[in-house]
Parts: sequence; structure tokens; C-alpha cells
Amino acid sequence: VTCSSAAIPSGLKDGSEDQWFQYKIAFTTQGVNTPTITEVRTQYVVNAPPEFNPDYPTAGAGGASALQNATSTDANWGKAQINYSVRDTDTTTGTNRAGNDITPSFEYNIGSGWNPITSAYLASGDLNNKTVDETTYTVYSATWDAKSQAPGNYTASAQIRVTADDGEAVYNTSSTISSAFILDTKNPVSTSTLNVA
Repeated sequence: VTCSSAAIPSGLKDGSEDQWFQYKIAFTTQGVNTPTITEVRTQYVVNAPPEFNPDYPTAGAGGASALQNATSTDANWGKAQINYSVRDTDTTTGTNRAGNDITPSFEYNIGSGWNPITSAYLASGDLNNKTVDETTYTVYSATWDAKSQAPGNYTASAQIRVTADDGEAVYNTSSTISSAFILDTKNPVSTSTLNVA
């Protein structure tokens, strides 16, 4: 039997004096064979989660920004540009990966809760592993095709949540939320007609 860290109560894995544990094993039998246990093994993982730059793109902004591209001559016109700045202070000592990388994921909220942004609506490579440093923050970007995923919406309070996962067994993720931005995926509606004689 293998138990994941989800079986451990949150108070015993909150990073505050998490140095003790106990376990209990209950044996049951149908009377034919005597149950035995031959080994108990625990895995202790020390890991710092990835960190977003608290002062990106501006002081106190939290590490991520999003903005819908309004330049009609740009190839990404109408799509949302997501930028984030991230590092992992113990990336070179990771045990579950080759190290030095995080895997990003993205969600959007346009007033009805958080929804995942899947690869079908992101530019190629946006969900690929990203190389990070232990001391210096690295800025990455992603391009979200909001009109295809969430058509017919207008909001001045859209937000993007970026999550970085370093792939370790515990404390492997951290998230940050962009400031609110205007997102318009509605088709234009004509309010007048033009009569040509």
C-alpha cells in the first residue's frame, strides 16, 4: 500500500514544525492466513515551491500581467498576452526532474470562476517546461486565444492565474493572479444601416 501526501492532514504538512508523524496499521484476517508486514518506508522531501517576482511588471504587482492585444496590424490581434516572471530557489537540487525547470499552466476568470486554459487555445510551446534560475527571475510569455475559448464576452475585470509546478513531490506549485484587464470577445454589432442610392 502506498499513501500519497494527500493522506496526511494539512496541519502536519504546513511547513511549521512538521518533524513528527505516527501511523497505525490495522490487520484483518479471514482466519486462513496471518497478515504480516515486512517493511514500512517513508519519504521525506525538502522542496521550496517556485516563486513569482512580487515586483513584476511593477512594484507589488505579484509576478504576472495580462493584456488583450488591440493592435489590428499585429498577428495576435484580439488575443491576450500573458507575461510572468518566475524562479525556483532550489531548482538544481530537484529529485523528480532533470532540474532547472518549471511547468506553467494558466486559468482565466471573467466573472464566473476559474477555468483552465488548455493547449488548444494557447500558442505552441506555452505549456512546455520553462528553464528557471535559482536567484534571477526569468520572464516568459504565453498567448491566449480568448475569442475562441470564451466568445461573446466583455468584461473590464478579466484575470489570469498562472501556476508554476517544479514537479517535486510536495510544495511543488505556486500561483499568482494578474491585475484585472479589459477583455472583449464580442462580435461587433451594427447600430445603424447605410443606404446607398
